[in-house]
Amino acid sequence: MTIQKVNASNKAFYEAEYAGNIYLRRSLNGEVKYQRARMFREQGTNNIAYCIEPFVNFGDGTNYEEINHIENLSEETMQRLSLYAHYGYLYPGHEDIKWYAITQYLIWRAVEPNAVYEYTDGLNGNAIYPYIKEMNELIRLVGKHMTIPNFGDPEFTITEGEELTLKDRSKIVSNYETTNENVEISENTLKIKGLKEVTHIIHLTRKAQGYQNPALFYHKANEQKLMTIGNGKEINMSFKVNVKKTELEITKIDKDTNSEKPSGEGSLIGAKYGLYDKNDNLIRELVIGSDNKASVKNLPFGTYYLKEIAPGTGYQLDENVYKIDISAEHTIIKLKLANEIIKKKVKIEKEYGVINNTKKEANITFDIYDKNGKYITSITTDENGYTEVELPYGTYVIKQKNTTKNYKPVEDFLVEITEQDQDLTYKLYDYIIDVPNTNKNEQYPLFLELVILLGGVYVYQKQNI
Repeated sequence: MTIQKVNASNKAFYEAEYAGNIYLRRSLNGEVKYQRARMFREQGTNNIAYCIEPFVNFGDGTNYEEINHIENLSEETMQRLSLYAHYGYLYPGHEDIKWYAITQYLIWRAVEPNAVYEYTDGLNGNAIYPYIKEMNELIRLVGKHMTIPNFGDPEFTITEGEELTLKDRSKIVSNYETTNENVEISENTLKIKGLKEVTHIIHLTRKAQGYQNPALFYHKANEQKLMTIGNGKEINMSFKVNVKKTELEITKIDKDTNSEKPSGEGSLIGAKYGLYDKNDNLIRELVIGSDNKASVKNLPFGTYYLKEIAPGTGYQLDENVYKIDISAEHTIIKLKLANEIIKKKVKIEKEYGVINNTKKEANITFDIYDKNGKYITSITTDENGYTEVELPYGTYVIKQKNTTKNYKPVEDFLVEITEQDQDLTYKLYDYIIDVPNTNKNEQYPLFLELVILLGGVYVYQKQNI
């Protein structure tokens, strides 16, 4: 075996008392050796030690140097040796001297797995099997100690701010500790919370406790290698937690303008959406702000449904239900959701003439203005005296721009589009302007009569000529 030395003071060991009347036999490649179990101790302290190399002779025991690695042994094997020493002789319940021989037996078997080791009934005796229960117990203790937590996956992905709860299938995580302040270990559960967006490596460490010092390995050229009893090497394990930011962002647009610019006097601001989980439980309400947007951040991965609860002023409710899937592959979801403005048709039926004798008036133009006096559009009657226009939510002033000669146009009138119901119909009349009667004996006033059909109701307006 090759070794790696460390800087430490030299140690001396000696062959001490026999470990009871216990005998061992080793068989390898046709060679058989016998030996009586004997203890080794450190000079000065009398602390016990174990042989590393099976059936190799022990020299004078002086000038041993500490080593941290034996090249032909894996790290796992060296860990197992230190744990056999830890849980073997002198471990609570293992104070009987037989436990030294049992521990030495398992150390040799771990170092030289191809050899056959047996207890015998004497030196050069026959094989016996007296300590099967004890060996199984020591193997179980070491195996349990070397078992690492099993969370089912070496890597997890969560959203920023999400709490991750992991159950240990090995049921030993309570024996581990961590310096990560975001990790809490309780019984068989590990909880992680408060992680920011980045890939985190979560480190867990199990320490063998019970001794002030670790188990140490010693070497002297051409002599038996030894190890002392102590705490086993730390067992470390780690796993990844990928933390991602998620966001659902809604941008509200007008269906007609296909932009954030509203139609008429409508407002997209203030529209309210409900975000529901797959069981139709309301998770969050999103209200469209002055930037025409609403968002929610760090939603846990899963499926959600988005429904409009209330539209903006002057808009119709969006009846669609939007399915949202947040996943590690789709962390940022941006939606443009359109609403249609409330609209109505404004119909004008235009006639002119004298009372009880009118006819259709063609080519009459009406200019339409918003409530602030801004020009919107113009409409002109056809040969049947009919014209129409569809107006979005708002208040408008309609002005007759021209009229048939010798006829007086109707006065300006107001139109309000406030809800999506039946169209508005206006039946308008222009009456001829008669020359005033100068006969003082016939002082009958002449009238201009304006008839407006608003929602099916005629409104008559008489004007002195």
